[in-house]
Amino acid sequence: PPAVTAHAGAAWSRANLELAPEDALEALIADLRERVPDAPAPVAAQAHRWRHARVEEPVGVAFAWDEQTGIGACGDWHLGPRVELAWLSGDALGGRIAL
Repeated sequence: PPAVTAHAGAAWSRANLELAPEDALEALIADLRERVPDAPAPVAAQAHRWRHARVEEPVGVAFAWDEQTGIGACGDWHLGPRVELAWLSGDALGGRIAL
């Protein structure tokens, strides 16, 4: 069966951050139906408030590394809001750990 994934933008998410998931879901479905009037009614749907899902200002370096503790951090928040940038961040940190 066909599936649709709807993601809210940063402005909508900021404005509606405190909505209960079921209220956010209802609002997103209404918005989707307004934009795509022929969309079939959902058979199953869920919403998740992912508060930090889209980076707006990346750090600008591939990863963070603490030489003393040997602890690193990586993710899309380092390079930008795309899955391939998250992967590149993790790959770079993995290369550092492997040294």
